[in-house]
Amino acid sequence: MKLKIIYSLFILAALLLLANVLVKQNKKKPVHIYRAEKLQTVSFDKRFVKVLSDWGIKSEWIKKLKIRNTKSVSGYIYQVELPNDITTDFILVDLRKSFSKKGEKVLVEDLIKKRKTLARIYSSDKLMVEAFFKRNSKIKRDKKEVTFCVDEREFDSANLKKDIETVTPLTFLFRPDKSLLKFINQIKKHKHSFAIVLDDKLADGDFDLFSSDDKFVLKMAIEKLVSTFGKGTVYIYDNKSNFYKSVVFNFIRDKFKELYGINLLSMRQIKDLTAKSVDDIASIVKIYLTGSGPNIFLVKDEQLEALEPLFSALWKKGTRFTTLSSK
Repeated sequence: MKLKIIYSLFILAALLLLANVLVKQNKKKPVHIYRAEKLQTVSFDKRFVKVLSDWGIKSEWIKKLKIRNTKSVSGYIYQVELPNDITTDFILVDLRKSFSKKGEKVLVEDLIKKRKTLARIYSSDKLMVEAFFKRNSKIKRDKKEVTFCVDEREFDSANLKKDIETVTPLTFLFRPDKSLLKFINQIKKHKHSFAIVLDDKLADGDFDLFSSDDKFVLKMAIEKLVSTFGKGTVYIYDNKSNFYKSVVFNFIRDKFKELYGINLLSMRQIKDLTAKSVDDIASIVKIYLTGSGPNIFLVKDEQLEALEPLFSALWKKGTRFTTLSSK
């Protein structure tokens, strides 16, 4: 009998111990759920703000307000002001790309009377981010202009045909050669431009008149060059060349101005990045863009592909791409 009582008490103690463990586990579970939910909210906030940052939206244009009646898990609602050169549609396209994982969705409502757009971002039907977007004509993004020149002095028609398809406006740098003429219409059609480089090879091929020291012959050479490639073309001299150091350079420079109103551009005004590695080229350009002054870069064909993601990112931030002919 005593053994039965002892055995029963042992069983009861074991059950109480098990019940205590289960109660503790149940108490801890909401804490784990809360922490997980909190981390998820922070992740959604970061991704949301990252999209805004990619479009050059400054932090002072973004307000995060604590709202009691919001259904958002975070308890906050965003109020975002947009400058006039960014439409809400641009932002929404990237929000939908950023929040495209399983269970995620972005719902949008235009509040026409309030001149606002309301965006709600969900995860498994939980409202994670709620944001109002409104245009403000008084705010403006920081803008930069940048020009990318492609070194085509060692002319390769296959590379040129490929590079012409680049969406970003480019300026192709050529040595004067009549074989280029058949590509000029294509270059202009794709919103690019070209420039002619005057260096030690100027006297080769079709423009051998430049080898003369006679001023009348040199004048004829200039007229032939400009009649071939146009008055609106940019002409660049290589300041490291013997051509630049020659006794006839000043005469040639002055005749371009006198005859056609053309100011020759020095290659020194272009940052030559052609020696930089493909892996580093995008980072180097970004460093240069943090400085002041004109940003004109010379790159080579194989660097262009590595730069294309940067082109897209810069455009979103408000950077505008120009060609040498538009300066």
